[in-house]
Amino acid sequence: MVVCSDSISAGKKEDRAGKAIRAKLEQSQVTVKAFEVIPDELEIIRSKALHYAHTSKLVIFTGGTGLSSRDVTPEALEPILE
Repeated sequence: MVVCSDSISAGKKEDRAGKAIRAKLEQSQVTVKAFEVIPDELEIIRSKALHYAHTSKLVIFTGGTGLSSRDVTPEALEPILE
């Protein structure tokens, strides 16, 4: 699971959404193998997606989908989705 957020990765804000998603997955007996918080950087997001695609059956990204020009999660992932 990957949380994309400049403010959370910089320690300026608390991650509530990622923690909530993780808790729900674990309640549903889904093993969360990795949990990372990264900045809203297109290349970092894409790199993480490609890395986890080789090691995991499911990769969840949260964050980075707002109205700011820094929110680039959809743009980072769209070209590499199958």
